[in-house]
Amino acid sequence: MLEVPLDGFEWPGPVVWWNPVDGFRHAFDAGQRPRPDQNRETLCGSDVVLIDPSDLDWLLPTCDICMSAAIERGRTKEERLAETRRRLRERFGHDGEAF
Repeated sequence: MLEVPLDGFEWPGPVVWWNPVDGFRHAFDAGQRPRPDQNRETLCGSDVVLIDPSDLDWLLPTCDICMSAAIERGRTKEERLAETRRRLRERFGHDGEAF
């Protein structure tokens, strides 16, 4: 049976993960969920040890470099999704949305 991927039926996951550490909310690669005491590299290139953030920690300012990198990753993900939809329209006459 030919399976057609249906867009919107499954969450594709985050573009990045965010975690407050070292005075800013930094972004991290989406491949691994942030956990306290992990050694991670931020999207801005800083090596940090993650904390278990308090509610107040989330009010720290966002790292501008991480935000720019996260936006670019989001755009890339959207472009890949648009290309997948275009291919589905060409092949099946629809873009994977529910019939």
